[in-house]
Amino acid sequence: MKKESNTIENAFNYDKFYKLNKTVTGETFELQLTGYKVVRDNEALPAVLIYYTFKNNSEEEMSANDTYLDISQASAMPDGDTYISQAYFEYASLTDTDNELIQNADKYVGQSETIDCIDGWKLRNNVNPVNLIFFDENDEVIDTVMIDVEKGLPAGTDHL
Repeated sequence: MKKESNTIENAFNYDKFYKLNKTVTGETFELQLTGYKVVRDNEALPAVLIYYTFKNNSEEEMSANDTYLDISQASAMPDGDTYISQAYFEYASLTDTDNELIQNADKYVGQSETIDCIDGWKLRNNVNPVNLIFFDENDEVIDTVMIDVEKGLPAGTDHL
């Protein structure tokens, strides 16, 4: 029996939501990470959507995009590169709700107000976890969160 080759098409359980329950608190904000799922971006490549509720704890208006975040995923190749870039979804097939939540990350909210948001990032592979590192205004690490994208692999899938 010939083994099916591994492709981007069968490398993930696309559009399956996985719950998270993690709160990250900085001096001026609080993020309640609620879940993630793997989708296809504008280029039909795999990207991870991270769902969260943003709370403004500052006295000034701010948006979720005003928080300090570094995101990485180890390469499956020996190049040592861990950088992953933000994904874009203007032409992707997302739900209306997901499209609205992506736009919410740019909206400013007042003190003590909350807003539900999504951020999306391109994936390098389906093997290594995505690492989120949160910083305060002084570039000190507040917290780290690991998202296990391998958890979403279909049974019998090879690694990309």
